[in-house]
Amino acid sequence: MDIEILLALQNFRLATERVITPLLLGLSDFADLWILFLPPLVYWVFNKRGGLLLFVSCELSYFLMRISKLIVCEVRPFMADPRIIPGLNATGWSFPSGHAVTAGVIYGGLAWLLRKRTPLFSVMCVILMLLTVFSRNYLGVHFMRDTIGGMTLGLIALWAVGESLIDSKHENKAMIFGIILCILSLLYVVNKSYPADSHVNPAREISTAFYAAGLVAGIILGRIVEKNFVKFQVTGINVKGLITALIGCGGFYVILFTNVIRDSLRLYLPEWPTRFAVGLFMALYVMLIWPFVISKVCNDR
Repeated sequence: MDIEILLALQNFRLATERVITPLLLGLSDFADLWILFLPPLVYWVFNKRGGLLLFVSCELSYFLMRISKLIVCEVRPFMADPRIIPGLNATGWSFPSGHAVTAGVIYGGLAWLLRKRTPLFSVMCVILMLLTVFSRNYLGVHFMRDTIGGMTLGLIALWAVGESLIDSKHENKAMIFGIILCILSLLYVVNKSYPADSHVNPAREISTAFYAAGLVAGIILGRIVEKNFVKFQVTGINVKGLITALIGCGGFYVILFTNVIRDSLRLYLPEWPTRFAVGLFMALYVMLIWPFVISKVCNDR
């Protein structure tokens, strides 16, 4: 049934290539790049608790998504059926969709945070979430179950973080659970067997899971230190605060989208510990290092 739906969407896409495709390609690309800057910006500039909710949910769901891909090992639609012609390049296993996870967490989280202050913007966020999820099916790189499952995973992570982590009596227990979950999940995916004919490199996918585990570890460590020692306050909308946040986004871009740190660590560490260390540093940068800079530059002491 999934294949038939994708084929119908493909026929429409190929018949109207210049009408809807550029929009959905743009939404798909945005969910893979620029949308990731929103949680740090909210955390540093606008709303500390809201930013924590978005960033922690985003990285937790990313870890769960990576582990789920390694457990399920579902091939992409165009690998399962040669009639599917993808609208863009996509690698790795298919379930769940990482773009759908991100859209569920960030667009869904923004919709929730702004539902009372700006309900129209919340509605727009929900529409963007659904369009982003749909774009992955429209472009032929995910089954319907991948995108629905990914969006659901993101929304569940959003709810779980809101209930269990942020300013809650359950926060310490949730952190301990997160550490145990990371250790057990990594032990499982490292030792399980993988299909030999899926055209996916399991070692590469496992290294990404180590990166995601590093993110979770960095969030936990960064939250503990920032909450007890740094205690920064958001910059607010002012010249100094916005400049500081933009510089911080520059560092975030370097860590996230270049290999500077990874290539340096590879001189001393194997691949999986290297990826873990990069994830750890990235989360610490958002949760602790740049908030410390903000506390020195922008916050009155």
